[in-house]
Amino acid sequence: MKRFAYLLVLPLAACAASDDGDYPIHPQTTPIPPSGTQTGRVSGRVCIANDLRAPSTCTGSASGVIVTSGDNAATTDASGNFSIETTGTNPTLTVSGAGLVPTSTTPVRGNTTSQTIIPGIDAASFDAAIAGIGVTPDANTGAILATVSSNGSPAIGATVTTNPVSPFGPFFDGDTPVNWGIDGTGQRGVVLIPGLTAGSFDLTFEDALGGNETLVNGVQVRNGGVTILDSSFTTQF
Repeated sequence: MKRFAYLLVLPLAACAASDDGDYPIHPQTTPIPPSGTQTGRVSGRVCIANDLRAPSTCTGSASGVIVTSGDNAATTDASGNFSIETTGTNPTLTVSGAGLVPTSTTPVRGNTTSQTIIPGIDAASFDAAIAGIGVTPDANTGAILATVSSNGSPAIGATVTTNPVSPFGPFFDGDTPVNWGIDGTGQRGVVLIPGLTAGSFDLTFEDALGGNETLVNGVQVRNGGVTILDSSFTTQF
């Protein structure tokens, strides 16, 4: 199994601190790249996502990793805390470090803490999921990891198409972290699309009955990285 090439902008080191709390992650529905001249500062904490079927939940803290937003960069402290200048109304943050897949998301404040919590995907867990799927993405490609919900609950049986068309998948959450299906989202409503060439993708999610769609346009994919996003249907299946 060929591992994705993880592109790091600086020599990095990451470790999971002994923190047994769980922190929910709630990315914006559409990860819009930074734009305009509006600036601000985001302060928060990086934690580790070990199960790709639960991208909205992570544990522990990542110390000594790099958080980037556009041309700005910050390094997390021993507790995984960071503070970074951002540009644009919906700034995308990317976490990069040893042992992590570079992970991009557009975070908002979590429900259980006043901090902004962003995930870094554990590289070994990512590789195990790809190995379980049984595909061999090109080294210089990225992936999208999406959750889809309906009225606040995971959307079961949903499917997704991409434009441009993805060479693999999409694949959908199964009953274990390495068991992914091809017929539609499982109990967690999670989609994994690997092997994507870096660039912009439009996603069309369709419900189990084929009568309800939701669009997420302009999803940015990075070489060797994973872009996390949330989407939702406006009506119940």
